[in-house]
This record gives sequence, C-alpha cells and structure tokens, in this order.
Amino acid sequence: MLRRVQTYLGTYLPARPKKYGQLPSTIHPQQPTPTTNWKHTPNANPTPSSNMCRQILLLPVLLLALTLQQPCTSATNTTHICVSTFTTNEELNNLPWSSISDLIQSISPVILDHTGAITTTAATWPMNTLISYAHGNSTKMWVGVHLQSKTKATQFFASAPSLLNQTAYQLVQLISDANYDGLQLDVEGLHIDSKAGYETFVSACHMACTALTHQHPAKPIRLSTTLYVNILLKPASQASAYDAQYLSTLGQGLFIMGYDMTWLNAKPGHGWERAGPVAPLDGLNAALHRAITINGVDPTQIVLGLPAYGRVSTCDGDPATMATPSAPTFRNCSCTEKNFHKKSLDIMASVVTAPGCTTGYDTTTATPYWDCPYGSNTTHANNPHHLRQQGWYENVPSMTAKFNLMKQWGIPGVGLWTASGIAQSTPENSGIWELFKVWQGPGSGGSNGGSTTPSRAPSPESSGSGSNNPSPWTPPIPPTSPSPESTPDNGSGNDGNNNNGAKDKDDDHSGAVIAVVVCLLLVVAGGGVGYLVYQRKQNYGFATNTAGMELLAKEIR
Repeated sequence: MLRRVQTYLGTYLPARPKKYGQLPSTIHPQQPTPTTNWKHTPNANPTPSSNMCRQILLLPVLLLALTLQQPCTSATNTTHICVSTFTTNEELNNLPWSSISDLIQSISPVILDHTGAITTTAATWPMNTLISYAHGNSTKMWVGVHLQSKTKATQFFASAPSLLNQTAYQLVQLISDANYDGLQLDVEGLHIDSKAGYETFVSACHMACTALTHQHPAKPIRLSTTLYVNILLKPASQASAYDAQYLSTLGQGLFIMGYDMTWLNAKPGHGWERAGPVAPLDGLNAALHRAITINGVDPTQIVLGLPAYGRVSTCDGDPATMATPSAPTFRNCSCTEKNFHKKSLDIMASVVTAPGCTTGYDTTTATPYWDCPYGSNTTHANNPHHLRQQGWYENVPSMTAKFNLMKQWGIPGVGLWTASGIAQSTPENSGIWELFKVWQGPGSGGSNGGSTTPSRAPSPESSGSGSNNPSPWTPPIPPTSPSPESTPDNGSGNDGNNNNGAKDKDDDHSGAVIAVVVCLLLVVAGGGVGYLVYQRKQNYGFATNTAGMELLAKEIR
C-alpha cells in the first residue's frame, strides 16, 4: 500500500470532473505541469528511508486533496414559478413567496423579430412592482424572451452570426439594466434548419451573461432555455433543432416543460383523441431517461416544469369505446375533435362534488381523474348536450410522486406553469404550495441519500402500459420515502416547516461544515500515520525489507 501511495504522490493527482455536460464515469489522471522557476538539487544518493519518509509525511496533503476533489456543497434546490396573470397588488400580496426561489415573468415577455429588433411593452416595461415584490421576498426575478412567430424565428436564426451575437448582447444588457436577475429563452417549434443559428444565439447570450456578471459580480445575470418535453420522447433517429446536452451547458441549463403530454407511446399528434394525463409519471421518466442517460445532460442543469392545470375532455367519440355510467371509467373517453379545455387545479378539484361523478387515481401516470356521465359543472367547457366528460389534473399525491421522481434522477430544480393555476383558497392547493415550500433536492440528503445517480430511477422499458390495473412498474418512490398521500421528505430532519421561505434555500451550509470537519479529521489522521512511521523507522528499518514492512503494518493496525 505504501509503495502505491508513493507512486500516486510522485506522478499525478486526479482531475476535477467537468462542471457541465455528462458526468464522467471515471476520473482520468492528469500529468502535472513541470515547474521551471523552482530549483531543487536532489540528494545524490537518497536513501530509501528518507524518500519514503518524505512521501508518507505528505500523506495528509494527499488525503486533503482527495477530500476536496469533489465539491463540498451540492446544487442549490430551486423552485421556478412562471407567472402570467398576477397584475394587482392584492394578487401579488397573496402569492406564496416562501414557496418561490425564482419567479419567471410571462405577463409581458421581451419579443424579438426577424431582424433582431427587441420589443417591450412600454406601459409594463420593466414591471417594477413585480420586481420589487420578488426582491423584497428574496426571490430572483426572470423575464421570458420570445420570437414573434415561428416564421420570424426561422428568419432570425438564418441571420449572419454577427447579427445574432449583437442581438444577444443588446438583449442581455437591456434585461440587466432593467434590474432583472435572469432571462429565459422560450423558443418553441424550430425546424432542424434553425439549429445552428439557434445555438449560436444561445451561446452568445451565455457569453454576454458571463461578461456582465464578471463586470458586476454583485449583480449576476442568469440564463436558461426551455425545452418541450415531447422533443425528448421523439425517436432518436428524428433530427431536432434542440440539442439538449449542448443547451444544458449554457447558463443555468434547461427548463424542461413537463406538461401538455398524454399517454406514453401514443401516436404523435393524436394524443387529444383520448382523455388522459397532462404530465404522466411514466412519460416524464422516459423523457428524463433520454435526456440524462442517453443524451448526457447533467441533471443538476435541469428544472422540471410541472402543470398547475388539468384538462377536461368531452367524450363524443366512438360509442364502442364509451363506457356506460356503471362500467369502468378509465382511459375510455374518446374524442372526435380536439375539444379539451384547460382548467386551474382548484376548478378541476371542485368537479368531484358534481352529481354522478366518480373519481380515481392512476398509479402508472400518478394522476387523479374524474368521470362525469352527464357532464361536469366546469364553466366554458362547451358541453350543451350534457355528454360524458372526463378530467385529468394534479393534486398533492400526484405532485409528490413527481417530486420523488426528480429526487431519484438528481434534479434539484422544480418549475410550475403557472402560479395562477393554484389558488390558496382550498386545502388541496395550499398543500401543493407547501410541497414547493419544503422542496429539498437530491443534494440535501433526502430519502435516497442525496444520490444523483440516474440508475436509481426506473428505466422506461419497465413502465406499465397505462391501464387501471395494478401496474407492473411501481411508481418511483424510494423505499424510505413517504407514500403518495404524504409530502416529500425535505431531507433536513425537521418538521418541514420552513419559516424563512426562499431565504433558507441558500442558507443551509451544513453539508459544507461536515465536509470541512471530515477534511480536518483526515489531515489529523494522516499526520498521525506519518508521525508513527517516522518514530518507528529505526526499529523497523523503515520498510526496507519484508520483515520491516510486516512489522510496520501490524503497528499501524
């Protein structure tokens, strides 16, 4: 063992893993750069004991270096809440700020046209009231950036790189000057022909954010890009303008929009033909498997957005697939047209009290649903003939299951579209806000020990088929995690009541303290071993013969 330590000290130290991109499975050696300004005249005839003694006395340094090889702190756990309708002071006062670490303004986004011209709404730019509320509650304030249309986006990303770079720097400067903390590029529906231009623009925005942050360290500017989850569910052979791995390395990474989905493996473009979940658990797991395991996205560079709404579908499809009121009411609501309507969670939950309605919970997708044989009592659902309706939405158990999925994949960021979809007037919705308040990511020692190993999450190949029968795939809740009926473990050992709200997400330094203590203990232990060896070198010949080595090993043991 001592000879291996000597070799290790004299040749290389392991390189740090890359901050972004796929996490390396092994740590490769890195040769040190030769020192040219330090002159050293070695002993012409060094004795084995003197060489060995020097190397062993350096053992504490080695142990300390190995301990500091990995970061002492983990990724910060965040909640990214999109807001699109809060406009009054009363509504802002009622927003549960303690549940929000990052607020994304989608009310009046910044708009780009095909020439790179930047447009803001004069009457609402910047939204100083919203910014003041956010900063007053220790919440970071972001603003969304859109293109005027898909056609304009195609034209813009076909522009010369010089124009893309210039627009990026002007955009970032504008947002920073307006006292925002970050920008979220929300560009959807791009064709593969726009891939190069889009990546050039995002990269330029990243460099502009980096440059401004270096100029003003006290006022960092952040960047993220959105990625529609269904892009990750397309066949790998199908070309896409969105390179998830590359985009995740820029700024704060990806906001994966994990909603507007349907049954896993449904025919693309035909999901509306059958009522179903908005954010199915098995579909989210398959998408994360593609992003992290196959594409190599660093999970700490992901924010997974979840829906604060449900869908109401009118079952006017093939009668052969329609059940009578007394028959099973699962996955059998077919539609002849795209007639679904999105409703906030408080509206969706209130339907369960309508006459004749039945309720259920699909464990494969981790989604609650209701079925009303003569129509629901939801407003503006366009059901004048009182046809059967079915609704799929989210509640505390379904959100809990999806939070646990993120824990298993090592994802520290959770998002929500949008804040207006959850009213605080009902216990159910207050419970969902509480989940966001106590959300603790995988790095904080949650139910699966803070692991970020993707293999903990089940592979999509083991997913169930989505029937209402017992699923062959258990929803991804760790054995020591709470059941779907309870809130996710916040991993902090307390009762989950975070009285300081968003501030506490950046104030927990317990991991760093523990790491420092471990480092000091290792230094002391290493020094003790070195001292012991030094004291015993005369008695045992300092391991210059086999007998001495054996005696020394016994002494250390």
